[in-house]
Amino acid sequence: MRRALLAVLAAGAVGGLLAWRKAGSPTAQRWEYHTWFTNGRLLEARLDSLGAQGWELVAATMYSDTPTLYFKRQLP
Repeated sequence: MRRALLAVLAAGAVGGLLAWRKAGSPTAQRWEYHTWFTNGRLLEARLDSLGAQGWELVAATMYSDTPTLYFKRQLP
């Protein structure tokens, strides 16, 4: 009896999680991403332009002397 109860509870929990995941959150934000390989040159005008378009800088990395900037903005 105890095993049957645990099996029913587990199946219900898994089913609930799958249904929740498929439906998604009604307030979930969606994002798009942009990567800029700068070739060592940071142009203030380019950064201003990206900011005006709603892009937000979220990370910057340096690999083989090449700065790379990562941006995101919310989808409408």
